[in-house]
Amino acid sequence: MLEQDIKWYVHTCHECQIHHLDKLHILPIVALPQPLFYKAYMDTFLMPKSGGYKCITQAQCSLTTYPEWQMLHNEMGKAIGKFIFEQILCRWGTVGEIHCKHFTMFCKKK
Repeated sequence: MLEQDIKWYVHTCHECQIHHLDKLHILPIVALPQPLFYKAYMDTFLMPKSGGYKCITQAQCSLTTYPEWQMLHNEMGKAIGKFIFEQILCRWGTVGEIHCKHFTMFCKKK
């Protein structure tokens, strides 16, 4: 259908192309939006120790730049996994991609 419309349009004169009233049939394309926190940027950074906490883990949604963060006693994988589960998965749903600068804190150690 699109090829026929293009062929017809190309074979008409310039004035007809400008003033024609025929509508071309273009199929609709529906883009599916990604949910919040589908793609997240995460990082952990050390802070001066206060109240027993020594680091902060932060995640930011790439779509809205909304931040989620949590103070942690240590940078262990269990604490970071708990942060991802409670602050991201339980609130926002499935995460498709996680991008981070310091991969060692977010990867399983062998």
